[in-house]
Amino acid sequence: MPPTYHLTASISLALALGLVVYMLRRRASRVLRFIRPCDWDALCRLGPHQQNRSSLMDLALASPPTQSSPGRPREGVSYLRVGLIDRAAFVSRLQESERDGQPTLVLAGHADVALAAATFIVEHKLLRGGSCAAHIEELLPAAARSVQRYEALALLLEAAARAGCYKAILDAPPYAAAPLAKLGFVPSQATLTAVFGTPSIGGQPISPRLDQVEPRSLVEPADGQAGFVLRPLHASDSAAEVLPLLAQLSETVPMSQSRFTEQLLKMQGRLQVPLVVERCDGKLVGCITVLLQRQLLRDDELVAHLEDVVVDAGLRGSGIGRKLVLAAVRLAQEQGCSRAVLNCKEHNIPFYSKCGFDRCDLMCFARYL
Repeated sequence: MPPTYHLTASISLALALGLVVYMLRRRASRVLRFIRPCDWDALCRLGPHQQNRSSLMDLALASPPTQSSPGRPREGVSYLRVGLIDRAAFVSRLQESERDGQPTLVLAGHADVALAAATFIVEHKLLRGGSCAAHIEELLPAAARSVQRYEALALLLEAAARAGCYKAILDAPPYAAAPLAKLGFVPSQATLTAVFGTPSIGGQPISPRLDQVEPRSLVEPADGQAGFVLRPLHASDSAAEVLPLLAQLSETVPMSQSRFTEQLLKMQGRLQVPLVVERCDGKLVGCITVLLQRQLLRDDELVAHLEDVVVDAGLRGSGIGRKLVLAAVRLAQEQGCSRAVLNCKEHNIPFYSKCGFDRCDLMCFARYL
C-alpha cells in the first residue's frame, strides 16, 4: 500500500482517539451542584419550550372543578396549562425553595453549563423505623430518552443513598420503563391527580405554613355517633399508638418514644405536616401526610403530595377515609396549591376516584436503595 494510505489511517486513528479522550474528560468533569439564577437560559433549552419560551404546554390533566365536587374536574374540557415561568419569578421561587430545604440540583458539564436538572425532596417518615424517601421532581431534559437525564438520575440516586433514604421515587410515562430499569427503577404504583385551582403566574412567591395548621372537625358528634377531629401529629402522641396504625399500611419497626419524637420534629415544617384523625375518646384512627412541592419552572407553583394515607381497619367503609382525603385537599387549597398528587395501588383507584382524583398518563417508579 502507498505510504500516504498508512499516514491517512494513522491520522484518522489519532483523531478518533483524541475525540474519545476529549469526550471522556468532558463526561468526567460533570458534577451535580445546586441550581443558580444564571442557569435560567440553560434550563429553558432543556424544557419542552425551546422554540417559544412564552408558550404553554397543555397537560390535559383536567378541567375546572364543579361546585358540587371541588376535587373533580369536568370531563372533556382541558384548562390547566403548565409552562415555563419568567426569569423574575424563577429567581424569587429559587430563593424560597432554598429557604424551604427543597433544592433543585443541576448536572453541570463543560464550562459549568447545566445539562440536566431535578428537584430533590427528602420526605421524612415514621415508617421503617423512621426512614426517609427521596422524591425526584421536575426532571429535565424533558426528552425521556436523553442521556443527560439518566446521568443526572444516577447521581441523584447516590445523593439519596447518602441522605439515608430507603427508596427514591419519580413519576414518569410508562414508555420510560426500559431506560429507568437500567438504573434499577421498577414500576411501583399508579399516579393520580386532582386539579382544583388555576395556577398563579408571576407575582410574589406563595408562602405556605403547614407548621401553623390548626385542628379542624372532620365529623361532628351526633346521636349515637362519635365525633372525629383532624389535627397535626404531636410529639406528645404515643409511638405505641401511632405505629400500629401505620403498620396497617406498610412496614413499621418498633421505635422508642424519644426516637419517635426526634423523627416527628423532622417531619414538621412549612412544607410538610403529618395529620391524624382523633376520635372523641382520644383514639387515633387515621393518618395522612401532606407534603408540598415548590416548582421552580412551572406555572403551578405549589403541588401537594398526599402520602401514607391509612384508616383503621375497623372504620373502613364508614366514610372517614373519604373525609380525611378531602380535608387534606382543602388544606392544600388553603396553602395555595392548584393540584394534589398521590400514588396508590390499582385496587385503591376506585376509592380515590370518589375523592376527586383521576389517573394521569404518568406512573410511579421506585428504586429501593
